[in-house]
Amino acid sequence: MRGILALFVAILLAGCAAIPPPAACATDVSDPVIWLVDRGWHTELLLPAAAIAGPLAAATGRFPASPLIVFGFGKRDWIIAEEQDIATILAGPIPGPGIIEITGRADLPAGAIRLAVDRAGLAGLVTFLAGSLADPAAAPGVVSRSGQHFHAARRGYSIAYTCNTWLAEALAAAGLAVRAQGVRLARAVLRQAAALPTACVA
Repeated sequence: MRGILALFVAILLAGCAAIPPPAACATDVSDPVIWLVDRGWHTELLLPAAAIAGPLAAATGRFPASPLIVFGFGKRDWIIAEEQDIATILAGPIPGPGIIEITGRADLPAGAIRLAVDRAGLAGLVTFLAGSLADPAAAPGVVSRSGQHFHAARRGYSIAYTCNTWLAEALAAAGLAVRAQGVRLARAVLRQAAALPTACVA
């Protein structure tokens, strides 16, 4: 257990390492855009609500007034814990069921990285997100914390498959030159995203 805890702490500390951000966005683009959000050790994905169709719309339709939809992956017990007590922290590295958080937003978080994708890439991303949910049409398993909705994920969480691994897979599904293999920490996906030719900070 001591070795697992040490590895977990190392992951959290390494995830806070600074990544040189891309340049500020100067102009609008005609292609669809998505946004990558850095939460320190955790990364999230934002999509325009208007771009979401098909089975995924059943899960995001609960936010009719939100122009942006946030998606994030994580370990179920960690994300829905009322408090991050010592027991939750110690259990963090242990594999467990995954969960997808879906939240509506009215505006972009500061520092969001904008990525332009083509329409085929956007469709591929929406398909990937729908496929990440155990059942897109099902009601959320847990609803709490100011309108955040949580859905059971098809895949479990582990140190080998983290929120950042999942997000790298999502970007690859969007047709972007991002590799998910070997991605564990936030910096691994942020570095790849920041280097993309369409990347800029909104």
